[in-house]
Amino acid sequence: MISLYIALKYTKGFERYDEKGNELYIVLRKNLYGVPNAARAWSQERDRFIMKYFNKDHGKGEWSCHKCIMDPSIFYFTRSEFTDSKGKFYPEACAIAVIHTDDCDMIGLSSSFFSFFLFIWFKGFKMMCRSPRNSK
Repeated sequence: MISLYIALKYTKGFERYDEKGNELYIVLRKNLYGVPNAARAWSQERDRFIMKYFNKDHGKGEWSCHKCIMDPSIFYFTRSEFTDSKGKFYPEACAIAVIHTDDCDMIGLSSSFFSFFLFIWFKGFKMMCRSPRNSK
C-alpha cells in the first residue's frame, strides 16, 4: 500500500501531550486527497499492483499486462488461447485499459476479462463499484 505519512500539529487549543509533556501529533496514513503529489503516489501504487498481479505465473490461460511506453496511462492485457481441465476452449483475447488517477475506460474482446479485472481490483484495493444512479 501507499507508504505516505503526514504529521500534523493539533489545532491551537486542542494540543495533546504524552505523560512526559512531549507534544503529540496527528499522523495521517493513506489519505492523500489534497496532497500535491497524491496523484503520482496513487499512480505508482496502482501501476505496481497491476504489473505485479497480471504478470504473475498463474498457469495456462492467465492474463499478462504491458504498459505503454509513450503514454503510461494505457495498459495492454493479453491472454493466449488455452483449454481448461474440463475441456472448455478459451480463445486468444486482449483488452486495452486507459487508467487515469481514479477513472478507467476499457475495451476488449472478452467480457470475462472485465469481470476478472474488477474482481482483482476490488480484492486488491478493497474498492466497490457504484452506479451514478445509486450515489446520493
